[in-house]
Amino acid sequence: MDTLFWAMVVLSAVAGIAAEPAPSPMVRLFLVAGGTLTLIAMVVFQIMLRRYRPVPYWITVVMTSLVGASVANSLGPALAASLGGGLLLLGLIAWLLFERPSSALEVRTVRQESVYWVVVFAALVLGTGMRQLLSVTAHLGSLSSSIVFAAVVALSVIAYSFFRVPASAAFWWAFVGVIPLAGAVAELIAIAAGGAAAAKLTVGLLALVALAVLVVIDSGRNRRRAARGM
Repeated sequence: MDTLFWAMVVLSAVAGIAAEPAPSPMVRLFLVAGGTLTLIAMVVFQIMLRRYRPVPYWITVVMTSLVGASVANSLGPALAASLGGGLLLLGLIAWLLFERPSSALEVRTVRQESVYWVVVFAALVLGTGMRQLLSVTAHLGSLSSSIVFAAVVALSVIAYSFFRVPASAAFWWAFVGVIPLAGAVAELIAIAAGGAAAAKLTVGLLALVALAVLVVIDSGRNRRRAARGM
């Protein structure tokens, strides 16, 4: 995967922070229920496409981020990390045993799509739970948490580059680390802007705007790639 892809992953994860300041359990329930229905519809649409299309793909990723963050906040950090980690482990076992694609652009079959989105959702729930566990429950704060998750991502790059870790394993290793890293950095920015719910919402919305710009760029690149028959 290239730099553009990972930049969009980061922005999608940052957008999830916009779902965190839900003021009441009823609002959180609405976000989870409504978001889940929308997410299911988008995943079904993605499966029907059977190829990578930037706009629907990244809308689905953002919806997964929002729903994943809402679910994690509703469950609490410890339960979110436990359930997200368990689901992620099952998804990764299925991916590594039965599937071979290392990234979204290589997903082709219905089974691959299904496993892919389960793993993405689980990674987002786990990432949100782990970030909250480290920064809040363990009192490390957002800065120290960012350093920890940055180290996780760096190790995945080192493992792939120097120790020949399979591309598929390295991809998901990096993906799982990037999610909480992006969230922790977004929290740092929100804290610098005042730390209120409005600041988190603003950070999330700005991430969506930046993501939209990158999706337009990626769409143009995807059209050129299709025209060349690649």
